[in-house]
Amino acid sequence: MKALWFAAWLALTGLAGPRCALPAAQEERITDADWLRVWAEMQRRDSSRRVAAERRAAAEEVRRFHEAASAFAEAWNAFAAEYLERGTLNVRKLKEVRKAWRRLEPLLYDPR
Repeated sequence: MKALWFAAWLALTGLAGPRCALPAAQEERITDADWLRVWAEMQRRDSSRRVAAERRAAAEEVRRFHEAASAFAEAWNAFAAEYLERGTLNVRKLKEVRKAWRRLEPLLYDPR
């Protein structure tokens, strides 16, 4: 079927020579309804690709948020555990918490 449509396209655009032209009986079978069915199928496939791309993008966004939230929770827990154990602030762990928060914050307040 694809070969038939391709041959018809070549014949209609003039890119094919007389050897590639479709027989008269087959040319008559290609109607507007056939072209509309092909167009509708192309639109359906394009729509399903768009939906799949949107799903992948949403899954990627959730994954990035989960990674950033986990990194922040780990940094916060490490900082809090050391603070409770020693009673002093560990500046290095505090910087790790700040870094993890800066990575998480844009994902929290995304205006989309």
